[in-house]
Amino acid sequence: MAQMMVGQVDLLTGEMLDGAALAVIYPKRKNGFSSTGWVAVSQNPMLELARADLGGEASRVLFFVLAKLDFENWINLNQTDAAQEMGLQRQNFVRGLRKLIELGVVLPGPKVGRNATYRLNPSFGWKGSAKGHNEALAERMKARGMSVVKSDHEAREELEAAGQMRLDSPPVQ
Repeated sequence: MAQMMVGQVDLLTGEMLDGAALAVIYPKRKNGFSSTGWVAVSQNPMLELARADLGGEASRVLFFVLAKLDFENWINLNQTDAAQEMGLQRQNFVRGLRKLIELGVVLPGPKVGRNATYRLNPSFGWKGSAKGHNEALAERMKARGMSVVKSDHEAREELEAAGQMRLDSPPVQ
């Protein structure tokens, strides 16, 4: 493999600048959701929900959960406050939330103080990093006793880390 030498030259004097480094830094790109929040949803599970006839309460609670979703799909929820914010009676909010939990759309998490935490099932939607999404999906699959299928590249990276393969070696057929 040919080596490349990169350096900087002062165009006025022709002097080679030792120890100088050139960096190109682009400003952070903004998307249309940076100030309003975002969540990506999976179309097939959304179609399943449309066919499930959630009913008004569960549908409204689902939209509330999606609207309040925090990074990595967590939501810290005070049910009384949430019901009040939505203009529902607490028992109606709880009934809608319970239906979402029964369907596996919302997953119960640990209590934080007086509030319950929940997590949107990562199969239905995601708010967070792609890496975090993959980890959350793998965690859900493991919890169900399912094996996680890795890409060829991921498997090769793991083997290289274990000293069993080099990434520049050809894939095993």
